[in-house]
Amino acid sequence: MIPEESAVQKGYNITSLGRFAIAFIILCQIVCLVTIPWLIYSAVDQQNEITTLKVIIKELTLKVHSGEEIGHLVQRRQATEPDNSLDTPNVPIVQGPPGPAGPPGRDGRDGLQGPIGPPGQPGENGTPGIPGTPGMNGNCGHNDSDEDDDADRDEEDGSSNIPHDNVNGTAGSVYVRWGRKDCPDSAELVYKGFIGGGHYTHSGSGANYQCLPETPVYDAPVSGDQSSVGRGLMYGAEYQIRDFPQWSSVHDHTPVCAVCRVRTRGSVLMVPARNDCPSDEWTREYYGYLMTERYEHRNSEFICVDRNPQTLPGTSTDLNGALLYHVEGRCGSMPCGPYQDFYELTCAVCTI
Repeated sequence: MIPEESAVQKGYNITSLGRFAIAFIILCQIVCLVTIPWLIYSAVDQQNEITTLKVIIKELTLKVHSGEEIGHLVQRRQATEPDNSLDTPNVPIVQGPPGPAGPPGRDGRDGLQGPIGPPGQPGENGTPGIPGTPGMNGNCGHNDSDEDDDADRDEEDGSSNIPHDNVNGTAGSVYVRWGRKDCPDSAELVYKGFIGGGHYTHSGSGANYQCLPETPVYDAPVSGDQSSVGRGLMYGAEYQIRDFPQWSSVHDHTPVCAVCRVRTRGSVLMVPARNDCPSDEWTREYYGYLMTERYEHRNSEFICVDRNPQTLPGTSTDLNGALLYHVEGRCGSMPCGPYQDFYELTCAVCTI
């Protein structure tokens, strides 16, 4: 006979079953909470995929215009690609939509120069130039009967009735470039020489300086000293500039000169106290320093001596004929603002 379970044991068994049932119910709830959202999410995801697939199929369907177009596409592909019908199914190829535009390419290289083209048509004639200046009057003609007499007179006085060719015409101007034996590029040399003048102690003779040629020409000179019965005297000039450092090497030397001719400009101007010209319309031929006799000596003219002086070779002896000194300004009688005491005055020779 099996003994009956006690009340305590029965209560214990009922309590264990209740706990197990409660745990099972809680587990089922947890599984439902996890599984149901996942099922819902999967259903929604599948629905989205189905919708996307429908859209793609619709787009592909719209791009397939006709079966004939597909046939043409297949034929072109078969013509350009190897036959892979044994490996892959005969699937029609459909061209996709155009892609976005790519970035611009780089500039290409320069091409080769083409051949020379044919000569162009001659241009129109230009406007006539300004008339030139009239030429010099010719010499008077003579009769054939007087030809022998004219030839005899030509031999006696050394002249000739045959006119010389005036290559450069009569227009232009002439000036002396004191202190140099050459002319600037804008002018042509007429002749060169050295500077001469009256003696600095004499009150007579000429007051101006002369550009004496290197070789004189005499005409029936009288020999002997005739100064006691009346003559003007010409002496070579000398630089007196021992206290001017820039030119100390040419002190007591005889300065040279050149006579220059400008063909196209008819006016000459020496500008004192400036080494430039009045305006851009003028052409500066040369520039330098204003020079003359010493203030205690006899009066003389002011000349513009080139700032890069040259001298006559072998003339360094102190003979003191006509002298050349720099010129200083004295303010008071001249404006003391722009003019400074003891400053050597400059100069420029300009043409227009």
